[in-house]
Amino acid sequence: MLLCTKDDVTAFEGDAETREQDGAPCVYTPDGSYVTWKVNVEKAGMYNVQLDYLATPARGVDIERAFYINGRRMTMEEATEFVRDSHVTGNTSAHLLYTDTLCGLSTQPNVRLPDDFTVSYKNIGLFGDLEWISPVGTSINITRAYTNPMNGEQSIAFCNKITL
Repeated sequence: MLLCTKDDVTAFEGDAETREQDGAPCVYTPDGSYVTWKVNVEKAGMYNVQLDYLATPARGVDIERAFYINGRRMTMEEATEFVRDSHVTGNTSAHLLYTDTLCGLSTQPNVRLPDDFTVSYKNIGLFGDLEWISPVGTSINITRAYTNPMNGEQSIAFCNKITL
């Protein structure tokens, strides 16, 4: 296990700062702030990332965090693998779609083609005008119930816009 502390912080953007909270050292990151930690990984591979945090008094919104590896955004394939690896149960799936084509990748394979993770919603009309879908952390967007094209089961979709 690698442990990063406030001493491993290499950069701040915005009003982020190191401070003590309830006697413990911490990194404070208000809205719109960013912090960068340096982590030395001796061997390439998959690692679990744990972020312990203390929320400031509730404002009615979720806490949002983004992780970048080597300072770059994830590809669609990397994001799908990240979401797949983070699922707690095996009977759920997530579909990451490009908003311009409504095609993308699923965390689960097609039931008829076990090596095929592609998915398309372009002929389903599930979303309509995409303007109603909010960014992550703004609200929970729920589509109507539909038959999932990956497994044929009745599903309800929760969706948000993300940036890769």
